[in-house]
Amino acid sequence: MPTAAIIGVTGYGNVQLNVLHELHHTGALSLKAAVVVNPDQATEQLALLQSIGARVYPSDRAMWAEEGGQIDLCVIPAPIALHAPMSIAAMEAGAHVFVEKPLAGVIQDARRIIEASERTGKFVAVGFQDLHAPEIHSAKERILAGEIGEVHSVRGYGLWPRPPAYYSRNGWAGRLKDRHGWVLDCPFSNAMAHFLNLSLYLGGPELHRMAEVTAVEGDLYRVKDIETFDVGAVRCHTADGPIIHFTGAHACAECVHPVVRVEGTEGFMEWSHCRDMFISRHDEDQRKNIPLTPFNTTRFNTLADCVRRLNDPAAFICTAEMALTHVAVFNAMFASTTCTPVDPKWIVQEEVSGEISPSLRGVTEAVLEAHHQCVLFREMKNLPWATATGTPFPLSSLTEYALA
Repeated sequence: MPTAAIIGVTGYGNVQLNVLHELHHTGALSLKAAVVVNPDQATEQLALLQSIGARVYPSDRAMWAEEGGQIDLCVIPAPIALHAPMSIAAMEAGAHVFVEKPLAGVIQDARRIIEASERTGKFVAVGFQDLHAPEIHSAKERILAGEIGEVHSVRGYGLWPRPPAYYSRNGWAGRLKDRHGWVLDCPFSNAMAHFLNLSLYLGGPELHRMAEVTAVEGDLYRVKDIETFDVGAVRCHTADGPIIHFTGAHACAECVHPVVRVEGTEGFMEWSHCRDMFISRHDEDQRKNIPLTPFNTTRFNTLADCVRRLNDPAAFICTAEMALTHVAVFNAMFASTTCTPVDPKWIVQEEVSGEISPSLRGVTEAVLEAHHQCVLFREMKNLPWATATGTPFPLSSLTEYALA
């Protein structure tokens, strides 16, 4: 039976711990070890680990000193800046890796992970769970087969309110760097990363290839007291032609769940975070609904697929090479422009999750209009707050991310 370890069990780590616990009880794996750096905040998690006989360590270094060569799969739901050092250490200790998204905060750290994977022969899977839904692969097969004609754009959007508590929950939320290194935490690298990555996947030229992005344009605005941005648009140009476009906001009070729409010459496909996907051709009256796998099932499948990959190299995972495209896009997005503060006269105070939170006036309409037009905010004539400037950033120039 394969053995597993997890580094971090609180926050989102608690979600992954529960999935590992379920896999442990089904006999798919043996959860053998865990790193718990904050035991005072992990009483329930420690009790669960004790109940199955898993050993607990205060750091990954301490764990690998005892468990090196004995762990098949290491799950790493750690802070973004620790993804690279922890993933590399796990592979050097003989474990395959499942790391949460994004693969890393910056392109140079992502490439270090890939180099270590090649050197050690260990795979790295990245936690983009939407790619583990079978209907997503089926939809892409239909797109590649020409069911909606030639694809000319993949466009997504979403509005997820995030109050001040979201940014104070740890030491890296909304920051460019923390004490461990680069983070670049923002809607498109973290909370909405799944949907930008899904857009890049659906725009790719082959079933398990991402879109071949050549240049990126960012349009980024800061409403809250953070270092990065909480309202943004990104537009990616690709070698194969389709435009990849995503708009989103955290500086809002209204929740609009993310949608990704693939537009073709003969129809379109639309995926939503909270309802069924569908494909519609212009010459047909009826749209074809595609039921979505329940979210919790997809989350379970993501780790279950990693366990299958241990014995079957053909089992699907979102590889580090696939996830590298997402890192390159949001790095180039930051490099293409600056995070522009919004003039306070366009900011309103609204209640979000019981807190008073700054929101951008009219942001819902702006996000939806930019999505429909496939434009950046600064290209719209009716948005006086959209004062950022920028130019397309070629990915060929992205060898290492650094502050401009």
